[in-house]
Amino acid sequence: MPDDFERGKELQAAGNLDEAVVAYRQAIEVDPTSFRAWNNLGTTFEELHDFDQAVECYQQALEINPTQSIVHYNLAHALHRMGRVPEAFGQYVMAVDLNPQSFAAQFNLGLLLYDRMEWTGAEAAFRRTLEIAPDEGRVHQCLGDLLFDRRRMDEALPFYERAMELDPTNPEYAFNTGKCLRPLGELDQARRMFERSLELNPNSQIAREHLLDVLLRQGRDQEATEVCEQHLKKSPGDAVILHRLAAITGVNAPIRASDEYVQNTFDAFAGNFDATLSELQYQAPQHLATLAGKCLPTASRQFDILDAGCGTGLCGVLFRPYAIRLVGLDLSGEMLRLAKERDIYDDLIQLELTSYMQNRHSAYDLIIASDTLNYFGSLSEVFRAAATALRADGRLIFTLEHKGGDTRDWSLQAHGRYCHSESYLHKSLGDSGFLVEASSIQILRLEASQPVWGWVVAARRPESLAILPRLQ
Repeated sequence: MPDDFERGKELQAAGNLDEAVVAYRQAIEVDPTSFRAWNNLGTTFEELHDFDQAVECYQQALEINPTQSIVHYNLAHALHRMGRVPEAFGQYVMAVDLNPQSFAAQFNLGLLLYDRMEWTGAEAAFRRTLEIAPDEGRVHQCLGDLLFDRRRMDEALPFYERAMELDPTNPEYAFNTGKCLRPLGELDQARRMFERSLELNPNSQIAREHLLDVLLRQGRDQEATEVCEQHLKKSPGDAVILHRLAAITGVNAPIRASDEYVQNTFDAFAGNFDATLSELQYQAPQHLATLAGKCLPTASRQFDILDAGCGTGLCGVLFRPYAIRLVGLDLSGEMLRLAKERDIYDDLIQLELTSYMQNRHSAYDLIIASDTLNYFGSLSEVFRAAATALRADGRLIFTLEHKGGDTRDWSLQAHGRYCHSESYLHKSLGDSGFLVEASSIQILRLEASQPVWGWVVAARRPESLAILPRLQ
């Protein structure tokens, strides 16, 4: 008959965790100095998501034998999951010092440093991990991600390709290889990788979106249309693809993007949002901040500010110094989750922009909208709502994409965003009671290595504003 420790291991392996706890405790009663029993009791508590007790067990094991790398690693792992990152870092380092060949300790140390944006240390940890396990695809993938995020595309690509070689059935590996090939200008190869990713995971919205973007960049509009139509045969109500199809063909273009389209698109995009915008040299938030510096008093935390379509908080960071209260509004729950991590907002709200502003009479001194109104064709209702939400002498500062030579009031472009003419923009602002204080055309970002031009506008709500009827 096995002793209590061995019985605990068998029960833990079988998933009988509560019984395993009892067996390990009995083993400890027999031998309180068994660091193995304390360690395994800790791993069992961790599987039960009782991290506090897990940490206590690991600490007890280390008091008995402080030279065990695996226990330092387990303690680091539990602390990491609890969000106690500085303590976890110290324990990972200790585990690596005691056993430099520990794959798990080296790899998780790299992940922790990556999350803390300590790029040099994370890269070194991942490279050491590959020396230990050169055929681990996930490590190649993580090192590729780090190099990609640092815009070292040429260096990232071999790691993505190696991960794909090691696991050719992994849709994420195929997608990330395509993601890296695209900014390198290898559009045919990128297209094949996105197609492969979709073969492996037909439900991947982000892979389908990237495939459409590459096809459009190559002028293969008919193939992009066919990708949409094939998907809609299986999922006829897919708001994202219905919007993209309308944008590509120009047929049945809506006057604004649907809530479902915006929410689903940005939920899927959230994880890569900041890295992608960095790759595209996104400048819209900086343009808004520069314009605010000209129109507003010196930043002194005096305004109630609404960050409309706040995303991950790229604008909020720049406008926090102006705000006594900063509210972030977005339809995407995933974007709001990432915005919360920045710890700059007083409140984060998941609602549609127009209806929210219509019901916040004179609530704000300033509304900022960085690339948010690009998802509206008709601007009348959203401008009127903004006028309602602003106090007297309040300001709306925003960006909109501009397409030179297009005389239509607004048009839905193949990429899914709207462009507006200057005359329509100014008329819509005037009809909504705004006075335009400043307006210029600036480069908002790059797309397909070409500049995307857009309006950067500051409009003021005068002290006397006639009550405007709501549009039907």
